[in-house]
Amino acid sequence: VVFAIAMYSCMLLDHKLHVRFHKDRNLTGLLATLQKMHYIHHATHASNFFFVSGIVWDLLFRTAVTKYVPLRRHAHSGH
Repeated sequence: VVFAIAMYSCMLLDHKLHVRFHKDRNLTGLLATLQKMHYIHHATHASNFFFVSGIVWDLLFRTAVTKYVPLRRHAHSGH
């Protein structure tokens, strides 16, 4: 039961943060950093699958991305 409550609470927090990140453009401090990382998540969702609260997993797995660098597409040489 405790696990279910914790899981639901995390999912609710994640949803609330997600809505706020898309609604409020003037966040500051930690929320602004998490918002920036969330937008990077949207831009790189093909390789970045975590939720808004994914910072916990990013810290655990050392996959945090705080700067968006678009992938360069190379022209196929035909060889």
